Amino acid sequence: MHSPSISHPTPHKQVPAKVTAYVDEDIKELIEVINSLEGIWTSESCQGYKGELVEVLAHYHSLKDYDFLETAQFVEKLTKAVKQVILDEIDYGCHNMWISLGWGGDMRFPYIKFECGQADRRKMTKILNLVRQRIA
Repeated sequence: MHSPSISHPTPHKQVPAKVTAYVDEDIKELIEVINSLEGIWTSESCQGYKGELVEVLAHYHSLKDYDFLETAQFVEKLTKAVKQVILDEIDYGCHNMWISLGWGGDMRFPYIKFECGQADRRKMTKILNLVRQRIA
């Protein structure tokens, strides 16, 4: 029996599965809510050091794996929902949060980057939790 490796990918269809992973303590809840968004899985994260940003990289599983257009459409839907949640349910104070779309590695893999100031990680978690309920 042949086991898959990076140099010899598996011929079997791959599907997403929720798994337990070790993450930085201060952003555990943020990562959990991002992973609870339909079709999203996080791949990298860092709570940052004093004065740095919290950063979480995630990927969107579309019907076509790693499809840039479908990922971009998801990011558009997500950011519209974030805007509406902020307008409807959150105070109008400063929100130091960013959601962006980028390319990584060999340019085949689009990613979604979630960033916020360290003081805003709980606020971003709350907003994304409300968004999850709206876009489900």
